[in-house]
Amino acid sequence: TNISYTELSISFQVGRHRTRFCVSKYAEGTSERCSTTISSVAIHLARMSLVASILHMEFSHWIFCGFYVRIESTMLEIGPYSGNIIPCTHIPLGRGVCGTTMKEKRTIIVNNVNKYDNYISCDSKTKSEIVTPIIKDDLVMAVLDIDSPNIGEFDKIDQICLEKISSMI
Repeated sequence: TNISYTELSISFQVGRHRTRFCVSKYAEGTSERCSTTISSVAIHLARMSLVASILHMEFSHWIFCGFYVRIESTMLEIGPYSGNIIPCTHIPLGRGVCGTTMKEKRTIIVNNVNKYDNYISCDSKTKSEIVTPIIKDDLVMAVLDIDSPNIGEFDKIDQICLEKISSMI
């Protein structure tokens, strides 16, 4: 769509009572902070590590903020992350939200993981999830995976902002 960031911010601030990711000036700063912090870092894994740390520090209620990195054409392996769980180590193409994101090459938002048939559970506290692909030369090189303890935590605003942050990797 051609909706500007400002229009999205205003509509969600009016329509919702809780603060949303990338709606407030605080969240706008998250994207800028990521950009500033990783701009001089050459190694992709180091960039991922910094982004995972920044996201988890700023949104501390999130259970997991991290990356799964492509190791084969059909396999993701845990990469840099920050969180309060021990994550799955390997995820095959098409399995769970991360593997499906890799297969379909698109961001996937799951509002309620208990209603997602293909969900891989790493902990019982996760209620919603967003996974954003990092694509280079039409290949998914990694995915950014964020888990929340709240049902319906993520929306189009989150998708736009996290895709912007993912593109910095």
